[in-house]
Amino acid sequence: MLKYFSIILILFAFSACKNKPQQDDKSPIVFDLNNPTHSDILKLSDINVKDVDYIPLETNDASLFNGIHKIIVSGSDIYINDYQTSFLRFGNDGSFKNRFNRQGRGPEEYGDSYDFTIDTISQELYVNSISSKKIYRYTNQGKFLDYFSAPKGTSTIMFADGNILCHRPYLIGNLESYLVMVDKKGNVIEEFPSYKYKTELNSRFGYINEIIWFRFNNNLYIKDIHSDTVFLFNNKQFMPQYVLNHGGKTITPKARSQFNTEDKFLELGAKYTVEIDVWRVGNYIISGFMYDKKFFFYASEINGDKGHFGNLKRGFINDIDGGPNLSYQTIYSYDDNTLLAWIDSYTLIAHLKSDQFKNSTPKYPEKKKELEKLANSLNEDDNPVLMLVKLKE
Repeated sequence: MLKYFSIILILFAFSACKNKPQQDDKSPIVFDLNNPTHSDILKLSDINVKDVDYIPLETNDASLFNGIHKIIVSGSDIYINDYQTSFLRFGNDGSFKNRFNRQGRGPEEYGDSYDFTIDTISQELYVNSISSKKIYRYTNQGKFLDYFSAPKGTSTIMFADGNILCHRPYLIGNLESYLVMVDKKGNVIEEFPSYKYKTELNSRFGYINEIIWFRFNNNLYIKDIHSDTVFLFNNKQFMPQYVLNHGGKTITPKARSQFNTEDKFLELGAKYTVEIDVWRVGNYIISGFMYDKKFFFYASEINGDKGHFGNLKRGFINDIDGGPNLSYQTIYSYDDNTLLAWIDSYTLIAHLKSDQFKNSTPKYPEKKKELEKLANSLNEDDNPVLMLVKLKE
């Protein structure tokens, strides 16, 4: 899934399973996200973080890149799709392995790399090109293997049950199916019905993250924009696991049918809650969402009595080593107990020069000294630095 949220052309936007599925025989766990407090501070220690490690990505003429569009961790490799449609592969120690860019108009080239997913068994990359309307398959060295036509309107893609789930945005509400499962040759296996609504609003207006998916314990979880429920997806079935209760304010298909002008979209849209992203890490569920033109973080232990709210724009306050805050726009999953985030080298260097860092009193002062040593070894034009945020087990 994409790691940022925006509402296109809107003035207020700042822009599977080998393991047994969990909770498949239980009622879903309910979390109360109603009446959020925007002024609260959410710290890394609030989600039981024990350590933050930093991994500089090797910088040389071959590995230098500009901006991160998406990251996937698979096995011992970290795959990055940059803003220049290149794919780079690094080891989990930050060492550079290879890169490729197959953008072009040839039969083995993609027009764009809007999204990609990885077959964790073969380590092959599947690249969805919206402009080409195809999904391309490459080795992790960039060798072209084949392609197939993507289901019409496919935006994001994800491996599930050994096949590929293709998500198609609702936009004006006229799709019969918002998820289409295809095999590795593009043959349709299953189509999952869409919510239906009708609006005259131009299709350029809408929500990018209409579907959120993440993995935990080798299982795939899916949340739809119109539902409070996070489902475990297994064997073509949706099993409710968690309910993110926003007090009935979650955006509905009926509400979207009222968005028939740009003004109505701006006026009415602010009255509803829209989930931006959801993560499960360790024993915590984390949500980023928007309501009333404000952006919120929420974190709660599974089966916990009370959750914590924070300001999504501020991010998670790094009270572990005094380092940079954890921005929601940079968060990915590393493993079941670790979040991965990234920060530009020049931003990290600037942070360590700031009074905020110098005056900070983190929980682990020795980690603050290690971070200073790392920053002194960086140049401002080096590749980004990865942050591994590890929770206590």
